[in-house]
Amino acid sequence: MPRLGYHLGRGVDQNDVEASAWFLKAATLGFTDAQINLGIFYSRGNGVLQNYAEAYFWLNLAASTSAGADREKAAKWRDEAAAKLSPAELQSVQARAAESFASHQPSRRE
Repeated sequence: MPRLGYHLGRGVDQNDVEASAWFLKAATLGFTDAQINLGIFYSRGNGVLQNYAEAYFWLNLAASTSAGADREKAAKWRDEAAAKLSPAELQSVQARAAESFASHQPSRRE
């Protein structure tokens, strides 16, 4: 995992702000572990401002593209974030997540 040391304080000073920046870079590239970690950071407010909509976004993406324990972990945290959102906020972030997921799918030629 890129720059996990900042989160855990291995080889560098522990720094959640720096860790969240690296998680964002990796999450944007599709790394599920980074998406989960970034979502949890947003849920807890570690290194970023607490934002349940952003937490939901990254955790939903991770849950949609992972399997097994990773999927269960992402879904658990996603559902906890969803419970903190208003119906309108949840609908908005679900639409954003669906759009993001669709734009990153390989195109199909028939």
